[in-house]
Amino acid sequence: MLSASVRRFALGALSNAGRRAMASSPKVSDSIVNVTFVNKRGEMLKVKGIAGQSLLEVAREHRVELDGLCEGRLACTGCHIHMSSNSLQAMGKASPEEERVLNDCIDVKSNSRLACQVVLSNDVRDLVVALADADMQRFP
Repeated sequence: MLSASVRRFALGALSNAGRRAMASSPKVSDSIVNVTFVNKRGEMLKVKGIAGQSLLEVAREHRVELDGLCEGRLACTGCHIHMSSNSLQAMGKASPEEERVLNDCIDVKSNSRLACQVVLSNDVRDLVVALADADMQRFP
Protein backbone atom coordinates (compact mmCIF):
# COMPACT_ATOMS: atom_id res chain seq x y z
CA MET A 1 0.00 0.00 0.00
CA LEU A 2 1.34 3.44 -0.95
CA SER A 3 1.55 6.12 1.65
CA ALA A 4 -0.62 9.23 1.28
CA SER A 5 2.42 11.39 0.51
CA VAL A 6 3.60 9.04 -2.28
CA ARG A 7 0.09 9.00 -3.78
CA ARG A 8 -0.08 12.83 -3.68
CA PHE A 9 3.35 13.06 -5.33
CA ALA A 10 2.37 10.58 -8.06
CA LEU A 11 -0.90 12.37 -8.73
CA GLY A 12 0.88 15.73 -8.80
CA ALA A 13 3.49 14.44 -11.26
CA LEU A 14 0.78 13.06 -13.52
CA SER A 15 -1.11 16.33 -13.36
CA ASN A 16 2.01 18.34 -14.23
CA ALA A 17 2.86 16.00 -17.12
CA GLY A 18 -0.72 16.21 -18.36
CA ARG A 19 -0.63 19.99 -18.19
CA ARG A 20 2.66 20.10 -20.14
CA ALA A 21 1.26 17.76 -22.80
CA MET A 22 -1.88 19.85 -23.17
CA ALA A 23 0.14 23.07 -23.45
CA SER A 24 2.21 21.68 -26.32
CA SER A 25 -0.70 20.02 -28.17
CA PRO A 26 -1.88 21.77 -31.32
CA LYS A 27 -5.04 23.78 -30.95
CA VAL A 28 -7.87 23.72 -33.47
CA SER A 29 -7.05 27.33 -34.38
CA ASP A 30 -3.54 26.16 -35.35
CA SER A 31 -5.09 23.73 -37.83
CA ILE A 32 -7.39 26.15 -39.67
CA VAL A 33 -6.78 26.69 -43.38
CA ASN A 34 -8.59 29.47 -45.23
CA VAL A 35 -9.95 28.24 -48.55
CA THR A 36 -11.46 30.47 -51.23
CA PHE A 37 -13.55 28.67 -53.84
CA VAL A 38 -14.44 30.42 -57.10
CA ASN A 39 -17.72 28.87 -58.21
CA LYS A 40 -19.16 28.36 -61.68
CA ARG A 41 -20.70 31.86 -61.66
CA GLY A 42 -17.38 33.49 -60.78
CA GLU A 43 -18.46 34.19 -57.21
CA MET A 44 -15.94 33.73 -54.43
CA LEU A 45 -16.80 31.78 -51.31
CA LYS A 46 -14.37 32.01 -48.40
CA VAL A 47 -14.55 29.08 -45.98
CA LYS A 48 -12.45 27.44 -43.32
CA GLY A 49 -11.05 23.93 -43.50
CA ILE A 50 -9.01 21.90 -41.07
CA ALA A 51 -5.56 20.47 -41.77
CA GLY A 52 -5.97 16.86 -42.81
CA GLN A 53 -9.20 17.42 -44.77
CA SER A 54 -9.19 17.13 -48.53
CA LEU A 55 -10.45 20.06 -50.58
CA LEU A 56 -13.34 17.84 -51.66
CA GLU A 57 -14.34 17.33 -48.01
CA VAL A 58 -14.17 21.07 -47.38
CA ALA A 59 -16.24 21.75 -50.50
CA ARG A 60 -18.93 19.29 -49.44
CA GLU A 61 -18.98 20.64 -45.90
CA HIS A 62 -19.71 24.11 -47.27
CA ARG A 63 -22.05 23.01 -50.09
CA VAL A 64 -19.73 24.04 -52.90
CA GLU A 65 -20.93 22.72 -56.28
CA LEU A 66 -18.23 20.11 -56.78
CA ASP A 67 -18.77 16.46 -57.69
CA GLY A 68 -16.60 13.62 -56.58
CA LEU A 69 -18.53 10.47 -57.22
CA CYS A 70 -15.57 8.13 -56.71
CA GLU A 71 -14.99 9.39 -53.14
CA GLY A 72 -11.29 10.06 -53.74
CA ARG A 73 -10.37 6.75 -55.34
CA LEU A 74 -8.99 8.43 -58.49
CA ALA A 75 -11.73 6.94 -60.64
CA CYS A 76 -13.49 10.10 -61.89
CA THR A 77 -12.80 13.71 -62.81
CA GLY A 78 -15.78 15.26 -61.03
CA CYS A 79 -13.70 17.22 -58.52
CA HIS A 80 -11.39 18.79 -61.11
CA ILE A 81 -10.23 22.23 -59.96
CA HIS A 82 -7.76 24.90 -61.00
CA MET A 83 -5.49 26.22 -58.26
CA SER A 84 -4.10 29.73 -58.06
CA SER A 85 -0.37 29.84 -58.77
CA ASN A 86 0.44 30.51 -55.10
CA SER A 87 -1.79 27.66 -53.96
CA LEU A 88 -0.33 25.25 -56.50
CA GLN A 89 3.19 26.20 -55.49
CA ALA A 90 2.34 25.69 -51.81
CA MET A 91 0.53 22.36 -52.28
CA GLY A 92 2.60 20.92 -55.10
CA LYS A 93 1.78 19.31 -58.39
CA ALA A 94 -0.31 16.22 -58.92
CA SER A 95 1.06 12.72 -58.39
CA PRO A 96 1.56 10.51 -61.46
CA GLU A 97 -1.66 8.63 -60.61
CA GLU A 98 -3.60 11.89 -60.36
CA GLU A 99 -2.03 13.10 -63.64
CA ARG A 100 -3.36 10.00 -65.39
CA VAL A 101 -6.90 10.83 -64.25
CA LEU A 102 -6.47 14.52 -65.10
CA ASN A 103 -5.57 13.53 -68.67
CA ASP A 104 -9.23 12.54 -69.07
CA CYS A 105 -10.42 16.07 -68.19
CA ILE A 106 -11.64 18.38 -70.93
CA ASP A 107 -10.21 21.59 -69.49
CA VAL A 108 -6.93 20.30 -68.01
CA LYS A 109 -4.28 22.96 -67.41
CA SER A 110 -0.92 23.13 -65.71
CA ASN A 111 -2.66 24.24 -62.51
CA SER A 112 -5.25 21.44 -62.56
CA ARG A 113 -5.70 19.17 -59.55
CA LEU A 114 -8.37 16.86 -58.22
CA ALA A 115 -9.88 18.27 -55.02
CA CYS A 116 -10.01 14.80 -53.49
CA GLN A 117 -6.22 14.57 -53.73
CA VAL A 118 -5.36 17.98 -52.25
CA VAL A 119 -5.04 17.59 -48.48
CA LEU A 120 -4.95 20.70 -46.32
CA SER A 121 -1.80 21.20 -44.30
CA ASN A 122 -0.73 23.25 -41.28
CA ASP A 123 2.07 24.57 -43.49
CA VAL A 124 -0.38 26.38 -45.80
CA ARG A 125 -2.77 28.93 -44.30
CA ASP A 126 -4.58 30.13 -47.46
CA LEU A 127 -5.66 28.38 -50.66
CA VAL A 128 -7.54 29.75 -53.66
CA VAL A 129 -9.15 27.28 -56.06
CA ALA A 130 -11.61 27.56 -58.93
CA LEU A 131 -14.00 24.94 -60.18
CA ALA A 132 -12.71 23.80 -63.54
CA ASP A 133 -15.41 25.58 -65.52
CA ALA A 134 -15.49 28.71 -63.34
CA ASP A 135 -15.27 32.21 -64.77
CA MET A 136 -11.50 32.58 -64.91
CA GLN A 137 -11.82 36.37 -65.31
CA ARG A 138 -12.55 36.53 -61.59
CA PHE A 139 -9.89 34.01 -60.59
CA PRO A 140 -7.30 35.77 -58.40
